[in-house]
Amino acid sequence: MVSYSQNITDAHLAKLLQNGFVKLPPLVGVADLDSIRDRVIAEIEGNTFTELSDAHREFLDSLGLRREFASRLFGLACKHFGFQGRETDQYHVARFVTPGNSRECFRSHFDSHLFTLVLPISIPTSIEGNGSGELIFAPRARRHPRNEIENFVTKFYFKRYGSERAVRQLRAANRCRIESFLEMRPLLFLGMTTLHTNMPVLESASKARLTLLAHYFDPAPKMGVGRLLRFIRNR
Repeated sequence: MVSYSQNITDAHLAKLLQNGFVKLPPLVGVADLDSIRDRVIAEIEGNTFTELSDAHREFLDSLGLRREFASRLFGLACKHFGFQGRETDQYHVARFVTPGNSRECFRSHFDSHLFTLVLPISIPTSIEGNGSGELIFAPRARRHPRNEIENFVTKFYFKRYGSERAVRQLRAANRCRIESFLEMRPLLFLGMTTLHTNMPVLESASKARLTLLAHYFDPAPKMGVGRLLRFIRNR
């Protein structure tokens, strides 16, 4: 049986390196997303962020995303970004946002991992438009940081875009893209150079929003910014 990861071609990965992001084949027909949604939601118990529950892990493994696909990304990480860590350096988290949750929006940031994969599991619609938690992202908003000091300084600089007003200014200036995920196509992007955030999930949204976020390969030292923030989050 062909796993989902085998449908991700070398052309997809070349486009990722060229443009900073790429849309992957749709998940519809690959897995029973309704069943995955119900199992993951039952396990995360209403938390907004939950790291790798059992159902989440089983789903990723069924798609070949923690091993086969990670191995291919690992090759890119070593060749193009000088990554010297381990292939198992991955961070997987479920993001669950209920309608009306205004806290989880407009928090623009860069990831600490080289690659970020967003897997849409349950995507709501909204009669008001742009109110179902859409992802807003600006590929190559900064260059790949050469060291942890540059990583910290540029992350701090881009904090100016961590508000609704600033994000709307970026959109008005056509400096970012918006992805609704209504086609259920995962998005893979270069996490350390892509500024990204989410629109709110409005009260009018048809249902809660569930995405699974796969982060691959943190090049920072053990006490780097990203590792420290993850440690604080998981306490």
